[in-house]
Amino acid sequence: MRTKDEGLADELYFRLQEGEQSFTELAQQFSQGPEAKSGGWCGPVELGKISSKLAQMLYGSKPGQLWRPTRLGEWLVIVRLEILIPALLDESMRQRLLDELFEAWLEEKLVELTNGGWISLD
Repeated sequence: MRTKDEGLADELYFRLQEGEQSFTELAQQFSQGPEAKSGGWCGPVELGKISSKLAQMLYGSKPGQLWRPTRLGEWLVIVRLEILIPALLDESMRQRLLDELFEAWLEEKLVELTNGGWISLD
């Protein structure tokens, strides 16, 4: 959940820590982002698709771990990892990785050709 109010963020964190209210209830009442509609749920989200600071927090988390209010840009966020879903190398993930590698290779080759003076992209 997120807020711009530092005092509110601290209050919400302590309510959660003491078990006075659930994360869902507090997120629905006080979160100032779109996650308020889902009771604080965001995801599943790949760690590579979120801010590096948030990814570091989640990478070292255990399910159920509650993080103190942390500044992310203009927001103070209270984060709790609900579940960790490990990546699986299934066929769709395999194809996605191949596509990403091909795009990176193609971009590299275009840069080489452009810098080498062979072609102009103007």
